[in-house]
Amino acid sequence: MMPLGDILTMSTENLVYVVFLPFLLILVLLFAALEVLHLFQRKINLILSFIFTFLAMQTEQYWWFANLLPTYGSFVAIGSFVVVFFVGVVLWARGRIENIYLETGGARKKHDRLIKKQNELRRKMENEMDEVKKRKIYDEIERIEKDKKYLETIMEKES
Repeated sequence: MMPLGDILTMSTENLVYVVFLPFLLILVLLFAALEVLHLFQRKINLILSFIFTFLAMQTEQYWWFANLLPTYGSFVAIGSFVVVFFVGVVLWARGRIENIYLETGGARKKHDRLIKKQNELRRKMENEMDEVKKRKIYDEIERIEKDKKYLETIMEKES
């Protein structure tokens, strides 16, 4: 643990990198975890995050992390940006490819396939005796119906 005298005699730049940024990072991570868990209200989550972060400052692991952050933090930030950027590009491209497919006549073909599938499921549901399986088939028919309505709106825009 770093003595209070060492913290007070640090330069402003070191104080930001060695004390404030690790404190903020741990605070945000704890707060995010508490928010995801939905155990308490938002204000209580914030107070608990502050308390646990201040408690973490008393450990050797915190100061190890605080000394490690300025050294490798920029590499982690750049790496995180690259990963998020490429995932975003892939997801954008996937959505764009689907839109191009639907805009070039794929909507009509998919709509026809959905009608056939829906008719097959209706016949299957009539012959099914098990109520649980009937419910699953009904849910699938409802999902197909929603997809059909979406495709019909696309086809209306095309004509």
